[in-house]
Amino acid sequence: MNLKRDAYWDTLKLVLIFLVAFGHFLELNLTPNSMGQALYNFIYAFHMPLFVFVSGFFSHIRTRERYLWHIWELLAYYLVFQAIHLGIGYFCYHTPVTLQSLLIPAFSLWYLLSLVCWRVMLYCLPARWLEEKRVLLLVLSVVICLLAGFLPVNKVLSIQKTLTLLPFFAMGYYAREVDVRKWLQKVPAVVAAVVLVGVFLLMYLLLNRPVEPLYFNSGYLSDSLAHTLQLFVARCFLLLLATAAGISAMRLTPSVGALACYGRYTLYIYLGHVFVRMLLMEGINRQLIPSSLLALFLYALATVAVMAVCFYYVFPSRR
Repeated sequence: MNLKRDAYWDTLKLVLIFLVAFGHFLELNLTPNSMGQALYNFIYAFHMPLFVFVSGFFSHIRTRERYLWHIWELLAYYLVFQAIHLGIGYFCYHTPVTLQSLLIPAFSLWYLLSLVCWRVMLYCLPARWLEEKRVLLLVLSVVICLLAGFLPVNKVLSIQKTLTLLPFFAMGYYAREVDVRKWLQKVPAVVAAVVLVGVFLLMYLLLNRPVEPLYFNSGYLSDSLAHTLQLFVARCFLLLLATAAGISAMRLTPSVGALACYGRYTLYIYLGHVFVRMLLMEGINRQLIPSSLLALFLYALATVAVMAVCFYYVFPSRR
């Protein structure tokens, strides 16, 4: 299968990186029981699991040397930007650098560290296992995801997120063996639209408040056994919800060649949009710029568009 220039996947990545930016910008003006909170929860119900799925899809090993080089490249990005975030916190906001701050990925950098871990897992697994034990490894990834919540770790080194989102990475990795777009066409567009509308209504009518399990970065352990079981059930439910919403979002994403060429720069946009968010936060706190839902949407749209075009010309080798 030729994965190099498929306009659909690049378009999907561009849509997802917009949702990432919009979700992060929405955090600048969130209030419970509002349209913004509902939209924020709706985005978080599926956008990162789907992003992880796409990452797994493009994590096939062609040559082990080049694959290992890409792992080191991701790790280097993580270390450099972790240092930048810690430096900004220390010099601009007087946030002390502690052992905890060193071990917890800054803001959205967890994804890079998790991606490194997932790809190291693939690199270390015997090729025969990856080919012959597909079902076993997929089932094992789900078991690991559900049991991870019982570990006494949360945000440290993004361990909880890495283990919880592992099934989506595994599904993406094995999805490369089938014609995903042909399979998606079997899902009626109307059904996909109804699923997404239903997920949004669920967030607007029933879960219109901060929902910690949506972030997949905390376990189940608590002082109450009932609460622990409740969190376990919540994770099971959210995994199914993310799968259904993710499939629906993929079904409704068009293949737009004019936009696809910019979808190859999502990693750089992912790293760069956080600094735009910092500037927006300062502007909103000082009441220099509006913070309405429409304004935040336009900020995200402009950020992704400008960065995509800039990176398109800065890194012509990736075209």
